[in-house]
Amino acid sequence: MMEVLNGVLGVECVHCHIQDQWDREDVEAKQTARKMFRMVGAIRKDHFEGDGGPACWTCHRGSTEPQGRPPEDVRRQFKPVALPEPSPFVAEDKPAGEVYENIKIFQPVPAPALERIMTSFTRWLGVECSFCHVEGQWASDEKEHKLMARKMFGMRADINQKFFDGEPWVGCWTCHRGSKEPETNPPR
Repeated sequence: MMEVLNGVLGVECVHCHIQDQWDREDVEAKQTARKMFRMVGAIRKDHFEGDGGPACWTCHRGSTEPQGRPPEDVRRQFKPVALPEPSPFVAEDKPAGEVYENIKIFQPVPAPALERIMTSFTRWLGVECSFCHVEGQWASDEKEHKLMARKMFGMRADINQKFFDGEPWVGCWTCHRGSKEPETNPPR
C-alpha cells in the first residue's frame, strides 16, 4: 500500500515518515494523508453508497497537490465552446433562478454568469451541452447526466465544507481533468 501511495503522490516514504521512526505521528504530511483517507471514505459512504467513487489517484495523479482548476497552459488550449443556436443564455441582470426554469443549484447566481459556468463544465468534463441537456428543452431533467451533475456539485460542496473549511479546493477539474469519467487508477 505504501508503494502505491508513493506512486500516486510522486513521493518517497520520507515525505510522510521519518526514516527509521516510521511510527511517529508528528509529521504534517502523515496527518494530511490520514485526513485524505477519511475524506475518501466519507465520499464513498455518503455519495456512492459505499460502492466505487474516487481514489487517491483521481485527484492526485502523481502529485502531492491536486489541481482544483486547470493550469494556465491547459486553459489556453481549450477551444471555444460551440453554443447551440439560438443561445439558451440571456444577459438579463437578474438572479438565474428568476430567469431560467428548473434551476436548482445556481438560483442566486447572476443570469449572465450561467453561460460561463456551463461552458466551464463542458471543458472540465470534455463534453458538449447535449451531454446533460436536451437541446432546446434546457429545463428538462430527462437526461441522467444532468441529475448526476447536480449530485456531483452537491458532493463537491460537501467535500469542501467538511474537509477544507468551506474553501473551494475541490472542483470539477480536480477529478475529471477534461474527461467524462474520472480516473480512479493510474494508467498501466
